[in-house]
Amino acid sequence: MKKELIMLFDIFSKEEKNNETPLKIYIKNCNKYRGDDVFVTIWNDLDTDSFTGDTFAEMTYAYTRRTIAAFLYLQGHFNAEEIGYQQEVFQAFQHRTNASYDFQEATAAASIDFLIEYSTWFTKERIQSAVGAVIGGQVVDNKSMGIFHSADTIMNMVANIASQQG
Repeated sequence: MKKELIMLFDIFSKEEKNNETPLKIYIKNCNKYRGDDVFVTIWNDLDTDSFTGDTFAEMTYAYTRRTIAAFLYLQGHFNAEEIGYQQEVFQAFQHRTNASYDFQEATAAASIDFLIEYSTWFTKERIQSAVGAVIGGQVVDNKSMGIFHSADTIMNMVANIASQQG
């Protein structure tokens, strides 16, 4: 009987893993970076809802969307109100998926894997540094001040900050 229970739980864990559809399955051109601004390219590629109904892909999308929104905020594409809206969208996905801590961790990691398809520059530390600062209100609203930074400038700045934190 005990062995049968273990096998039953094995089946569920395998089934859960099989449902972890990578976001890149839905966004076919994710590894084809086009243009001068990797953040804008990714944001434009995220303009889809073809993953609807796939909870894992939906939450991966939400993490990716929030991450890129933070970088676009740092650049000056979004203002404080727009980044607030992006955080609300992220939280709506969290509430809709209503998933466990392990699920959230897995989808956050899958988001990083997705971003690495565009550029190996993306790391967990860099993403956490940027998103934490933006969502935590520790960064000025460049757009409202009329300031715009290139993707390279933001990438260098975030890489320096993340290396100092690590």
